[in-house]
Amino acid sequence: MKFDVYGRRIDVFRRNARWCVFEAGSDGKKRIAGDLRIPAAVGEDELLDYLADLCHEWSRQGHDRVVRVK
Repeated sequence: MKFDVYGRRIDVFRRNARWCVFEAGSDGKKRIAGDLRIPAAVGEDELLDYLADLCHEWSRQGHDRVVRVK
């Protein structure tokens, strides 16, 4: 799943019952988002709210929302 988290693109997927989180750069490259950890107990339907709570410090004028892109 792809999210726009306050202007940053974050890709999240499950692997072996754990959430894997990557930051996508403007050049198309991805890197592991080591500072973003999502507990395995968080459900897919809770991800948007969880990311909004976890990353609220990233919010700024013009980038004040968390939305699922895909």
